[in-house]
Amino acid sequence: LSDVYAAADKVLAADNADTMQLTAVKYAGEAWGKTGLYATVIEVKSTPNLQKLQRDLVAAIAPYTASSGTSAAFYTTPADPNINQPTLDYVATYVPKSGGANFFPHVTVGATTGDVPPQDGHWATTGRRGKNSRSGRSL
Repeated sequence: LSDVYAAADKVLAADNADTMQLTAVKYAGEAWGKTGLYATVIEVKSTPNLQKLQRDLVAAIAPYTASSGTSAAFYTTPADPNINQPTLDYVATYVPKSGGANFFPHVTVGATTGDVPPQDGHWATTGRRGKNSRSGRSL
């Protein structure tokens, strides 16, 4: 894992990620498969520099990626030891489905449960699954 952090830190420094100015577009929620969970995100305006950063990060960590994984590849707790299948599938297909023209820059700020998220866009969230990188950056 230290090699992944080193590769990512090198790209973040080279692409000046610490000085990028991001513009929030909206606060939104999205159903997470058929799990009953909704991710809460702050959508960020896509820019050429942000798109380049994503491409560079994907290329830098490619040597350390696998095509699939289990809950053992994630941070879990004894109270919540399993990662649901939609999350495993999302991670396994992230690059081909969410890269390039499909890039959706956002910051995940939490998750909520329920059948339908409230219509006004305001609901309680928890950081239960939210993780920042080791360096404290979140894109």
